[in-house]
Amino acid sequence: TAVGVKCDPSQADECKDPHSSCVPADSEHKCLCNVGYYDNNGTCTTQVLLENSCNANRPDNQCQDKNAECKDTTDLKCLCKDTFYKNKDGNCIKSIDFLASADTTKVRKAIKLR
Repeated sequence: TAVGVKCDPSQADECKDPHSSCVPADSEHKCLCNVGYYDNNGTCTTQVLLENSCNANRPDNQCQDKNAECKDTTDLKCLCKDTFYKNKDGNCIKSIDFLASADTTKVRKAIKLR
């Protein structure tokens, strides 16, 4: 059975892609990509690690970290989404914003916790 298609969990090796499994999805079972892979037009492809090259026009979940996205800096790489930062363990973590006002101007400072 192809990725994203209904499958029978009692049938061994029913999913065609070697990196997919027949798992509960919605009210039925479907062949879905295993952890560490994403559905790239019906083929389970290895997710991209943070700060490694990625491809434009691919699914949003091609980056392994759920808080990262494929961004174009000087080249396309999986980088932390806006309002997230890379911590010392190499994961994208939500920044904490503090707002302070001076007269009519608001100053925004993102503090990165360790």
